[in-house]
Amino acid sequence: MRRTKGRQIRERVSTQRSSRCTRSGSSPRSGLDRTNYRVGFLLSRYKSGPLPKALKILPSLPHWAQLLALTEPTKWTPHATFACTKIFVSNLKPTEVRVFLEGVLLDACRENMRENFGKLNVHLYEALKKALYKPAAFFKGILFPLCEVGTPRPRSIPR
Repeated sequence: MRRTKGRQIRERVSTQRSSRCTRSGSSPRSGLDRTNYRVGFLLSRYKSGPLPKALKILPSLPHWAQLLALTEPTKWTPHATFACTKIFVSNLKPTEVRVFLEGVLLDACRENMRENFGKLNVHLYEALKKALYKPAAFFKGILFPLCEVGTPRPRSIPR
C-alpha cells in the first residue's frame, strides 16, 4: 500500500501525541483540568470584570458538574458566586440548576452566615434572588435542604 504524505503526517502527529501523553503521565483531558484549576484560581480572587471564557462555556458541556468541582467553589469570592449563579441559572435546565444551587450556592451561603454571625453577604443575597428565576430548582436545591431537621439555624432566624 502506498503511503501518502498526508498519512505520514498523521502517523507522526499521533506518535508525538502518544509519546507526549506517556511522558507527562497524563491524558489529553488533563489540559481541560488544568484550565479549570486556573479558572478556580481566578474566581478565588474575582471582584469585577469579565469572566473567563472557559467558565462561560461550562454549562454547555455534558460533564459540567465534574469540571465545576475542579474550580473549587468553596474558595470563590461572593462576587464570583453571584456571577456564576447568573450564568448557570440562565443556561441550565431546572434539574441541573438544582445540582449547582445545592452544591455551590447553598454551601457558600451557609459558610458565609456561619462566619458573619447570621448575616449574609449582599452578593450571595443577590445570587439567591437570581436563583429564584428557576423556582423548582430553588425550592429543591436551597429551601428544602435549609428546612431539614438537623440543619444549624443562624441566630437571627426566629423559631
